[in-house]
Amino acid sequence: MSVVYGPVPSWRLGNSLGIDPILPPKRCTYDCIYCQLGPTKEKITTLEKVEVTPSIVRAHLRRKLRTLDLDDIDYITLSGSGEPTLNPLLGEIILVIREETKGRVPIAILTNASLLWRPEVRKALRKVDLVVAKVDAVDEDLYIKINRPHAALSLGVVLKGIELFRREFQGKLAAQVMLLKKDNLKNITPRHIAKLRKVLSSIQFDEIQLNTPLRPPADPKVLPLSHHEINQIAKELASLGIPILTPFTPRAIRKVHELSDTIEEEILDLLRRRPSDVDSLARILPFSEEEIKRALNVLMAKRLVDRITYRGRVFYKACEVSSDASPK
Repeated sequence: MSVVYGPVPSWRLGNSLGIDPILPPKRCTYDCIYCQLGPTKEKITTLEKVEVTPSIVRAHLRRKLRTLDLDDIDYITLSGSGEPTLNPLLGEIILVIREETKGRVPIAILTNASLLWRPEVRKALRKVDLVVAKVDAVDEDLYIKINRPHAALSLGVVLKGIELFRREFQGKLAAQVMLLKKDNLKNITPRHIAKLRKVLSSIQFDEIQLNTPLRPPADPKVLPLSHHEINQIAKELASLGIPILTPFTPRAIRKVHELSDTIEEEILDLLRRRPSDVDSLARILPFSEEEIKRALNVLMAKRLVDRITYRGRVFYKACEVSSDASPK
């Protein structure tokens, strides 16, 4: 299994080449009700066994870069099978990425920000260009119900960690807010949005990314917001004077993918990090929908991929496997 996947088209990052510092199975400090990777079986705050090392990242990245033109990549993004800051070698991995790309491509990280209270984590993340930090709730009760954190974590500790990082970080800091509904649970009430507005302003984020669950969530009762609902909240936050992105923000995406593996292996590596439908895969990979469907049938026959229906759309998701990041 490669630690490098994509590039994938991202509404936030353009053409994003992913690097997974954790590898499946999912390991995280949270068990978010909306997570596209499914439930967290065991929440952790320390990674006992480090499978993704700088040397492995170097080997896999070199192999992938033989098939790509760096000018076609907008970001190299640390994200994948859980919380990337759990990897204690993250700072060294970032340096390897810089060396292998000769600094030609900016580096981003998608983090739930739960470990930014640790000085060593903040030190590692100061080496990237863009940090996207999760802020789904600014109320302790909502935080527990939506993010379902490890018992050692609290909202106050997490927000304090983000504040400390903001003071130290010279790059771009974006807030990702996952807006959702589930029965009577929602983080879109006027009271919560007003409180969120205050927190986003006080931390001085450079960008706000308003997201909503568009892929099958861990809890099937979780519902996304409509285009109109997202836009209304964006309008309420607009007075902050901070750029706001949503999944509906138009962005030109260039199809740049070339294969470094077989079609089945490429699809599987993508599905391990982001469940997708056939249309999405066809927009990423240099294959027709029919070729992708045939490959998916092969993967399902081998019980490597499951098919899930969410809100009338059929998605494909990789079955859980043990990790293996041996250099190929």
